[in-house]
Order: sequence, then structure tokens, then C-alpha cells
Amino acid sequence: MKHRALCIVGLATLGGLLVGGLVSAEQFGGSAGVPQPLLLRISGFVGGAPQGTPSLGSFTLGVDHRVVTLDLSAVQTLNGPLTEGPAALRQYDLYNPNLLLVGDSNLLRHLTDAMPHTPITLFGYVHPGARRMLVVHIETT
Repeated sequence: MKHRALCIVGLATLGGLLVGGLVSAEQFGGSAGVPQPLLLRISGFVGGAPQGTPSLGSFTLGVDHRVVTLDLSAVQTLNGPLTEGPAALRQYDLYNPNLLLVGDSNLLRHLTDAMPHTPITLFGYVHPGARRMLVVHIETT
């Protein structure tokens, strides 16, 4: 009887620890130690900005075996600190193309078929340290 009581107390304690660990992981945005993907909004002009338009610099995007140059006008993190947006892109400066885009081919065609100087905004997920961006939405005007 005493052994059975200790076993039940031990299982209850273990269950509490497991549930507590899951709750605390959810509070901090996912599994402990696993970086969560950043949702970025990247705005710019295909090929280059029109004359006199401010720019953050050029960025190359690998899309469907092509390279598209985007003249950046804004980068914003939508699910984290606002300061992470531009910093998230700096890690790709050494690569050419800087970032590889993946997603629905019909969606990515909005970028690859865009005329030079077309303003465009990409919304997508990037895992810290990874070079691929899963594009979920593109806006052109």
C-alpha cells in the first residue's frame, strides 16, 4: 500500500512537471531552445528604385532558378521586436542571391513577372540562420 501511494505521488509530480513545461514553452512562443520563424514584411522596388526614392540598399532574391534584384525601402518584423527586421536580412549579405524564396509558384510569379521599378511588398517566414523564405503573400501596386 505504501509503495502504491509513493508511485501515485511520483506520477502526479511527473505529470505536473510535464504540463508546467508545456505551458511555459507555449508562453514563450514554442518549444524551449527552438528559434521561432520571423514573419517579415519586405518592401522595395523590383530592379531598382525610381530616381530620388530613398533606399536601404539592394538585395538579391533567388526565385524559381532566377535572380531578382530588389531595392529595399522597408523591412519590418511582424511577429517580434521591430528592430529584428533589418537585422534579420544582414546575415544574408555574403550570399548571392542573398535570400532564396519558396512558395506557391503562381504567387511568386507576381515578383518574377514584375516590370522594373514596380513597388512590391513580400510577406514571408524566415527561420533565423536559414537562407530560405517561405513567401505567403505578395502585394504589388
